Amino acid sequence: MLATLREVLPEKGRAVGAFDVVDLEWAEAILEGAETLGLPVILSVAPHLGGPPLRALAPGLRVLAEEARVPVALHLDHGENLREVVEALRFGFTSVMLDGSHLPLEENIHLTRLAVEVARAYGATVEGEVGAVPG
Repeated sequence: MLATLREVLPEKGRAVGAFDVVDLEWAEAILEGAETLGLPVILSVAPHLGGPPLRALAPGLRVLAEEARVPVALHLDHGENLREVVEALRFGFTSVMLDGSHLPLEENIHLTRLAVEVARAYGATVEGEVGAVPG
């Protein structure tokens, strides 16, 4: 069942796996494992990892999430700009990340706030990133 990130994450006491997928086969395998264990899961798409364009992958992921027997959040991981974030929200993602870590801090905060305003209209959550992860 397609769920928001708030519905997938527990209040306390356990972690929830988030897995970046680049095709539907990966997503099916992850969902099979989650359903076997009876646990919610987060399916993430990170465009920088490759795979088909979001407009091609998202509809299939949404169907898989809707038909799953466990709560499934769809998350855009490391969206590079506001356009990517809006595209993911229009495709039904329930969570998005605007990665403005490469920008000056004030610009990053401004863009992340804009993403929050847009996501709120879709009932979705937003993650931001400050700083950088080496490597």
